[in-house]
Amino acid sequence: MARTYDLALIPCTKMKNPMGVTPVSLYRSSPFSITMRHAQQRCGRVLIMSAKYGLLDLTDRVAYYDWFIATLTEEQRVAMLAELRVSIEAKRILNYEPPRVLSYLPALYFQTLAELTGWQWAMTVHRPYKTLPSLTMMKVLANETKGFGTTGLARR
Repeated sequence: MARTYDLALIPCTKMKNPMGVTPVSLYRSSPFSITMRHAQQRCGRVLIMSAKYGLLDLTDRVAYYDWFIATLTEEQRVAMLAELRVSIEAKRILNYEPPRVLSYLPALYFQTLAELTGWQWAMTVHRPYKTLPSLTMMKVLANETKGFGTTGLARR
């Protein structure tokens, strides 16, 4: 089945592997794994929004950190915004056609990204899961991932 979107934006996770060296090996949680699998099935490229590193490709080099966007100090927030500005340019996300961007970002992450990229761009990003509570969203993503690309599945 063809990918529906050019780009997926997913959040980092609080749970991290201290030995991780790429975003995929650093971030460890069931919700992160489910979201990553869902995004990879539907999107040509996946970027992870990190509270420390800004936007990350799956193969970027990273080191363990203990930051969480909701609890950043003012100094950490300034550092995060600086990294995010640099990574927006470096990853060239504004070069993508906005209707083909799928966001899994929670409100605080999305608002931060939208402020830096411009609300006009952000308003065209597809956010189908934004109103779902976290647990419900994980169940929906897990169910959608199981049946992705198959036809003729019987509904239960």
